[in-house]
Parts: sequence; C-alpha cells; structure tokens
Amino acid sequence: MKDIQVSQEFRTGVVKAVLAILMFFVVYILLVLLSIAMTVLCGYLGIWLIISFPSIIALLGGIGLISLGILILIFLIKFLFTTREVELDDWVEISKEEQPGLFELVDGLVKESGTDFPGKIYVSSQVGASVFYDSSFWSMFFPIKKNLHIGLGLVNSVTIEELRAILAHEFGHFSQKSMRLGSFVYNVNRVIYNLVFENESYNKLIERWANISGYFSIFVSLAVYIIRGIQWLLKKTYEVVNLSYLNLSREMEFHADAVAVSVTGGSQFRSGLLRVPFAEHAYNSVLQFYDLKVKDGIKSKNLLEEQFFVMDFLGKEIGLDFENHLPQINLDNLNKYNQSKLVIKDQWASHPAIEDRIAAIGKLDSGEKLLISPPANELFSHLGKIQELVTTLIFSSVNYSQKPSDNSLEDFIRDFVEVHEKNSFDKIYNGFYSDRIPVLFDVDSIDYSQSAFAFEELFAEDKLKMVYSAKEIEQNIRFFTAVMNKEIKIKSFDYDGVKYGAKDSRMLKKKLENELTELNNLLAQHDKDIFIFFCHLAQSQGLDSILKDKYKCYFTYDQELDQKLEFISELMKLASFMHQETQVEAIKTNMIELKRMENSRLKPDIEQMLGNELLQQEITPEIRETLEKYISKDWVYFRSPDYFEDYIEMFFDAVRYYQFLLLRTYFLLKKDLLHYQRQLLPSTDIAA
Repeated sequence: MKDIQVSQEFRTGVVKAVLAILMFFVVYILLVLLSIAMTVLCGYLGIWLIISFPSIIALLGGIGLISLGILILIFLIKFLFTTREVELDDWVEISKEEQPGLFELVDGLVKESGTDFPGKIYVSSQVGASVFYDSSFWSMFFPIKKNLHIGLGLVNSVTIEELRAILAHEFGHFSQKSMRLGSFVYNVNRVIYNLVFENESYNKLIERWANISGYFSIFVSLAVYIIRGIQWLLKKTYEVVNLSYLNLSREMEFHADAVAVSVTGGSQFRSGLLRVPFAEHAYNSVLQFYDLKVKDGIKSKNLLEEQFFVMDFLGKEIGLDFENHLPQINLDNLNKYNQSKLVIKDQWASHPAIEDRIAAIGKLDSGEKLLISPPANELFSHLGKIQELVTTLIFSSVNYSQKPSDNSLEDFIRDFVEVHEKNSFDKIYNGFYSDRIPVLFDVDSIDYSQSAFAFEELFAEDKLKMVYSAKEIEQNIRFFTAVMNKEIKIKSFDYDGVKYGAKDSRMLKKKLENELTELNNLLAQHDKDIFIFFCHLAQSQGLDSILKDKYKCYFTYDQELDQKLEFISELMKLASFMHQETQVEAIKTNMIELKRMENSRLKPDIEQMLGNELLQQEITPEIRETLEKYISKDWVYFRSPDYFEDYIEMFFDAVRYYQFLLLRTYFLLKKDLLHYQRQLLPSTDIAA
C-alpha cells in the first residue's frame, strides 16, 4: 500500500476532537469535585444543625441537608453502575473454517493495508460494512482489537473486486489511530445520555426519599433544580464534542477512501460505492413488503434472494445497464432529477456526501479500467444456509399472532410484481405522473381539434425535469421560510454557486416564488397540451366524450379530496381530547360535536365507500369487518367516569381506513384515466 498522506483538515479535525473530549473531562471532573465539596459542606452543616438544635425538626432538616449533596453526587456517578450490552441484532460471527474464501480475501487486505487482522468477523443481512470496537467505559484506557462487520445485502450487490475495495476502505479505518477517538466519543455520549435521559431508577430513588418526609422533599426539589442545570451544561458539552468528532469522522472517511484506492484502484471502489444506495433501496423494499404480510403470518425464508430479485427487477424497470447480473450505477443515475442549487453543509453528518467522495476518488484514481470480476457471493461457502440464518434472526423479533409460514421465492416474485404494477403508472409516461397532480382546468373550454405535439415530446426528459425542478424549488422555499422563522439555525449556505447568509433567505424566497409561478404556468399549459393530444386521438375514434368525462371525474374528486382530508384533520384535532386528561364536562361537550361530525359526514361517506365498485379490490376483509361494525350502530365512547377503550380504538381504526381509501380512490381514478389514454394510442407509439 502506498503511504497515504494525512490532510491538514484531518490533522485539524484530530486536534479539535481531542480538545473537545478533554473539555468534557475537565467539565465533568469539575462537576464531580464541586459535588464532593458540596456533599462535604452539606454534611458538615447538617451535622451542625442536628447537634446545635436538638429536635425532630432539626434532625429531619439536617438529614435532608446531608442528602442534598449525596443525591447530586450519586447522580453524577450513577453511569458507572449501569451496564449496556452491545445489540448485534441479526449479526452472526463466522470463522475461517466456515468461510475460508472470505477469510483469504480479508487476510490479503490485511497484508496490503499493513494493519491487524480483525478480532472477530460478523455477517448480517444489512447493506454495508463497518469497523467497530467491543466498546466499554474501560476500553477508552486499554487496547482492544477492532471487529469487522460485513452485510450480506452488500455482498449480494457487488463483485468480488468491488467488495475487496469496500473492505479496503474499512481497513483504512483499522490503520487510523484516530479511530480510538471514536471509542472516547462513544463513551462520552453514553455518559451524557445516561445523565440526561436514563434516569428512571434514579427518579424512583429520589421520589421514595422525598415521600419519607416533607422536609426531605424540600431538599430533593433543590437537588432536582441543580441537576437540571447540570443536564443543560452537559447537553451543550455534547454538541461541542460531537460536532468536533463528526467533522473529524468525515475526514476519516476521505482518508479511508484514499486507502481503498491505493489498494484496489478507484474504478472498483467507485462502482461498488455507487451501487450501495440502490441495493439499500431494494433491501428496504423487501422489508416493506413483509411489513404488510405480518397480519397474514407470512415471513421471508431468504431475504437476500429476494433483495437480489428486486435489484434486478427495478434496475430493468428504470432502464439501467447490467454487467454480470448487476445494475451499473453512475452519478448521473443518482442525480438525474436533482435540480437543486442549494448546498448546505450538514455539520451533523458522519459521512461526506457521496458526490464529494466520488470527486475525491477521481482525483486519486490512476484511470485503470473496471476489472471483470465474479459476484462476491461466490466467496461464501453454503451461502444459502447463512442467508437463511440471518433472515430467521431478522424475523424472530417480529410479533406474529400465529406461527408464521415461509414465503417461497416464486410467491414473493409474483406478489411483489403484482403490488408494484398495482401501485405504478404505465411506463409510457416516463414517471411524469408519479409524484405529480395535474393542474385543474375547464375541460369543456379547450379546443382540442388540433394537436401541437407528437407523443414522444409529451413525456420527454425535458418535461420530466420541469416537474422535478418545481419540486426542488418548493423544497428550497420551505427551507428559506424555516430559516426566516428561525426554525432552522444556520449561518450561511451556498445557492447557485454563491455564498449567502441567513439574512438573505427572504430575498431568495421571493425570487424562487416568482420562478415557481413561471414554472407552474408552463406545467399547467403542458397538462392542457397532453389533454389536447389525447382528445385529438379520442375524437378520431369517436371516444372524446368518454375521455372528457374521465377528466371531469378526476378533477371533481381532486377538489373533494382536499375538503375530506381537511375534515379528517378537524376530526382528529377534536378527538385528541380522548388521549388527554380532560374535565368530564369538557369531555361531554366534545363528544356532542364529535358525534355530530361522525354521523353527518364520516359514517355516510364510509357507507358509500363500502359500495364503491372501484374500491372492492382495495377493501380487505379486515378493513370491511372494521368499517361495517363501525357504521352498524351509534357507539358510546364515554360514560362518566370511564372511556370505552375498545370502541375508541375502533373509531380511530375506522378513520385511518377511511383516509386510506380516500387516497386510494384518488390514485385509482388517476390510474384509470392514464390507462384509458394509453388505450387510445396507436400500437406503434406504445411500442416506442
């Protein structure tokens, strides 16, 4: 491995992190010393009070005074008596005997990077790799070996050479002495977290002490007041320590990237790194699929096989190139529709942005070609067995109402594709409608006798970029509004290559609002152009009245939906009293209004939904049973002094299902309209 020069930013980051950690220790030691001094002083004064004024009141007051210092001292050192086991979730430790191929690769990287072999190697189902310590409070002061974690979701999505490059990055961390700072920061955070948030046992202790005597409670209240001040100071210390370390952490990532490039070359590392977000999306899509299967008692047998299918399926859906059965990702794919000109340095990020990492790799890259390499899965012996093991561990934490059954890969593929197609619009629209609501217009007032566009122009990339530009501008306007209202505290940011201060947010917001108006006007006209194009086709087939009716139905429901969602918001705001401590008279008054809203709008709407032909495939047996029971009678939610919890739960379930079906109706109307338009196209346009 080439000698990697440490950057000035890295050195500066180390110094700042060390100083911040030293600051914490100084602050903490001072607090402990002051607490000890206070304990001694309170003890002296308490004993003096008891001796000087012999009485029950003086005795209780003296003991209370002595306890004041002791309670604060106990608070400051209680973290020493707490234990926290490292949760490895679905992690499985593997050995050289079990996985000789992987250990051989790791051994080679150890020699090339000039570092130590990991203490232990774990695998999990996750998409990623990491280095970690078996960290404890005392590990800050004694040497311990680093461990290596490799996610099979990562292995599943890279070649052997790409995995080698990614692991070389992790071994770059092995070689960083500054990584020991991570152990210090971790334990400093544990101490602060324990003192600020983990106080249940301590609170019970002081509560029991305060209940012994009213005199004791006076000193307990004083101790609590002092402790709150200590907690405020510790929170401020936490910010300084972590901001310093996270800045160093980002520099450590750049340094580890440089190690990876020196060992394996930039091309392997870059291609693997760029595929990770896509692999994570596929992995999370599988988990979301099974979230909906919990109620049916269905779990995955092999999560990783399913992740691989989803990567393949989604990659082909969006037209990615494939090599060695893996989708090829580049920065253009990742940033295809990112039109934002706003750049904010995230001071709380532990890793640099992937664009910054790729740019840095490019400066180090010698320009070698990407090596043709087998899939990384081939490194593992008995791969299916270990994939099934980590899958079992993942699903072991899920609470099923019945013994779950394993889903076969064939059933998963069938159901996943069906759900995807059910919730997607036709690919001919190129994603134009995926996150966009067409602007409403008067269907009858538009002359559609002529079409100014060819079909391929309507949903071309330039039109799609307009949609994403509008979304980015809306997001930036929300950011500037938050800065103006001081909801986001930031000193400066870059916009369109120019550095601005927080005070410039108002000017930029107004500028963007004007840009958004112009862009929305263009999109509104384009919606009309699309309508004209398809109406021209429909007219030639004598179907223009049907298409117009579908547009009218869709636009009408769009307006109704806004009103109904506002109604739900008002209903939920009113119903919140059932989750709060409320006077009986106020409960009765609120119940009268809730019943009025329920019987005048909610139940009639639900009854109509249950008979809506469009929704019959969407209303599951569970939803139908709940909604039919809900509208079957006038349920009583409260009879003084008690709530009827089962009926209240049914009410909230009914509102949740009602909202789901409202939004689902909107989607289905939109999909029906788009599907009808597709049917109007000549087969040559569809093929194109």
